[in-house]
Amino acid sequence: MSRFFSAPTVFFCHICVAVLLVGGALVSQYGFGYAPCTLCLWQRVPYAAVTALALAGLKWPRCFWLYALALVYAATAALAFYHSGVEYGWWRFESSCTSTGGAALTLAELEAALMAAPLVRCDEPPFVVFGLSMAGWHAVAALFLSILTALQGWFYERRIG
Repeated sequence: MSRFFSAPTVFFCHICVAVLLVGGALVSQYGFGYAPCTLCLWQRVPYAAVTALALAGLKWPRCFWLYALALVYAATAALAFYHSGVEYGWWRFESSCTSTGGAALTLAELEAALMAAPLVRCDEPPFVVFGLSMAGWHAVAALFLSILTALQGWFYERRIG
């Protein structure tokens, strides 16, 4: 049983979580056509930090890395909660919160992309499941991951200390 909860397994699981969550966002974007808004794109950034911290934990297994991961998950949960609040109208975000979902290389390509790209607003969720938008579900998942990772750090610290 202790082999399952070993440091390499735990840190590898965090890398898998980052890949699965960002991969799920990319599948919804490219597979199902849900173009992300600016806040959606910002919510993907912390998973690069999750991956980097988990890789550091694989190299130098310490409970410090788990606590740092818990903070990153908490930060992304806060960002997702903020995004949910914008979607539900609890607070306002700049009306310029839009994304075209792509990048262009030249000025002509940029103009063509801007004319053809859909306008994606941060305050309009693409769909809602059981009363929560994608950002809402992300907030729940990231908060759960933050608590779980903090507990992993606490148990790891008790086991080695």
